[in-house]
Amino acid sequence: MRSHAIIIFLALFCSLGIRAQTSLNYTEVNERSLALYTEGKWHDLLIYGKQAITQGQDFVVLRLRIGYAAWMEENYTEAIKHYEAVLQKDAYQETAHDFIRRCRIQLNQAELAEHEQPFINKASREKFHQQSFGITQAAVESGIKFTNIVGRENANYNRLEIGLRLGWNFHLTQSAILYNQTISEPKLIYVNNNISIPINQKEYYAKLTANINRHWQAKAVYHYLYTPFNNFTYNNQAAMVGIRHNGYKLNVQADALFANLNDTSSQQYNFSLEYLPLGNNKIYSYTTASLRARNNENNFNFKQVLGYRILKQAWLEGHATLGGFQNYFENDALYLYNAIDPTKWKAGAGVYFLLGNHLLLQAGFVFEQRVLFLTNNTFNQQSITGGLSWKF
Repeated sequence: MRSHAIIIFLALFCSLGIRAQTSLNYTEVNERSLALYTEGKWHDLLIYGKQAITQGQDFVVLRLRIGYAAWMEENYTEAIKHYEAVLQKDAYQETAHDFIRRCRIQLNQAELAEHEQPFINKASREKFHQQSFGITQAAVESGIKFTNIVGRENANYNRLEIGLRLGWNFHLTQSAILYNQTISEPKLIYVNNNISIPINQKEYYAKLTANINRHWQAKAVYHYLYTPFNNFTYNNQAAMVGIRHNGYKLNVQADALFANLNDTSSQQYNFSLEYLPLGNNKIYSYTTASLRARNNENNFNFKQVLGYRILKQAWLEGHATLGGFQNYFENDALYLYNAIDPTKWKAGAGVYFLLGNHLLLQAGFVFEQRVLFLTNNTFNQQSITGGLSWKF
C-alpha cells in the first residue's frame, strides 16, 4: 500500500511540476503579445491571447491588444467582448469606449454606438463634428407596384425620412409617406363611384429609440395613416413598444403593436432574432415570427431575411414572408400592408451600395401573390423600389 501511495504522490508532483513549467507568466505574455501586435500577426495574437487568459493572465494591455486584433480581423463582436473586459477593470478607458463605438457602427448599430460618446474626449468628437443634438440621417425611398389584373391600377409609394439625435442615448426617426393607387371594386356597394376609387393615403411615422445601457434598447413607435376612400375616410393609428438586446453574434427583439385600422382594433406581437455568424455583416440573418389578432381571428406569419456582402461595400439580400396577411406591419411598424386585397405570400431581393462613409444606395424587387377582394381569384403584384440615405 505504501508503494502505491508513493507512486501516486510522485505522479502528482511531476504533473504539478510540468504544469508550472508550461504555465504562462505576466512578463512572457506581455512581451509575446506585444511582439505579435507589433508584427501585425492578428490571428496569432487572438489565439495566443485567449490561451493566456485561460491560464490566468488577464490584464488591461493584453485585452486592448486582443481587441484590436479582433477589430483588424473584422470580428467586431469578438472585439467588443475584449474591450468590455477592459472596462470592467477601468470604466473610463477611452480607447475601449472608442472601439466599442466603432464596432457597433460596423455592425449597423449606430444608435447604440453613441452610448459610448460621453466617455470619449470632447476634442475627438468635435474633430468629427459629433454633437449630442442634431440630424443623424436623411433618406428618401420610392417605389412602384405593378399588377396583372383589371381593376387594380399601378400603385406608387414615396417616403421621406429624417433622423434626429436627442442626446447621446435618444434617437428619433420620422417619416412622411405618400401611397397612391386607383382601384375599381363594384362589390363595395356603399362606396360612391366604386368603379374609380382613388386611394391617396398620407402617413406619419415616428420611432423613438432609447439606449438603456451598452446592450439593451427600448423602442416606442407611433404610425398615423389618413386613408380616404371616396365617401369614406379612415384615420388609422398604430402604436408599438419593444425591447431589444444587442448581444454579440445574436441580437433579440420582442415587441407588441396595437392598432385601429378601418375602425377595427388589432394587435400584432413580434419576436425577432438577428444572427451574425462571423461577428460582422459579411453574412447575416433576420428571423421574425409574428402573431396577429383581429376580429377574433388569429394569424401567424414567418419572415426570413438572409444577407451576404458580395463586395467590400455592397450587400445582396433575399427575404420571404410566409402566411397570408392583411393589415400586417414590418420593420418596427414602418411598413403597413393594408391594401384591400389580402396577400398570400411575398418574397424578394435587394442590393445595398455604401459609397464612402455617408451615402447608401439601395434597390429592391418584391413579388406578391394576392387574393382579389371577396373572391378566391389570385393575382400577382411586383414592386420595384429604390432609395438613398445620407448619414451625417
